[in-house]
Amino acid sequence: MKTVIESFFNSLKTGEPCSFKGLTAFPVFSTLPEGVDFATLTEAFREDWIEIRELTQGGSVPELLVINKSDRNILILDSEEL
Repeated sequence: MKTVIESFFNSLKTGEPCSFKGLTAFPVFSTLPEGVDFATLTEAFREDWIEIRELTQGGSVPELLVINKSDRNILILDSEEL
């Protein structure tokens, strides 16, 4: 089964390049009909959609459990504070 992120990246297509003064940019489009519905970590906290627990009594940062209580995907970026 494909993950949501894998499906999103597989849906990306590039458009015609546009060049100016030695820089070329390619527009990127998704072929998904409605796109991917992500909520940000800030929104998830504000709406009380997630619960974060430490997996060990010592509270090691790499060992956290995030429980998503909503029906939306929650996007947590590397470097965001939990």
